[in-house]
Amino acid sequence: MIFRISLLSLFIGILSIGCSTGPDFERNSSSDPESENFELKMPKGENYEIKNDSSVVLTWTSDEVIEEGFRIFKVLGNNTEPIFLTQLPENSTSFIDTTKIFAFPTKYYIVSYFENIHSDTLIVDLDFGAVSSFNAQFNSSYNKIELNWSGNVQF
Repeated sequence: MIFRISLLSLFIGILSIGCSTGPDFERNSSSDPESENFELKMPKGENYEIKNDSSVVLTWTSDEVIEEGFRIFKVLGNNTEPIFLTQLPENSTSFIDTTKIFAFPTKYYIVSYFENIHSDTLIVDLDFGAVSSFNAQFNSSYNKIELNWSGNVQF
């Protein structure tokens, strides 16, 4: 009887040692930060307001629960590199740009981040309205040009 209990104890001990690592599984969910397929959700809402003092207020929302914060960039004109403006903490939903520097076009890039992973970019494209009239005049020696235009832009 003691021999059977000892044999049973030995069998259970060997079985528990062999099974101590638990099941193997692959982490491939796009919402699991430990997965190779992890994707951070992009912020939403291309909302902005140009204030009377020429500052720009950007607002957005985020459904991501794991972001560490947001990075805001500005692009002035065509084919230019984004200019880093600021880094905001998690749960931020707005930013005020007080630089008063604009070009045509002016765009803002908003990305959320977690460790070294960035979301897709929310692009906020400022609309300054259409040019309603345009006029160009050369001086008499043709070495100077004067450009005049009007539109709906007000600061």
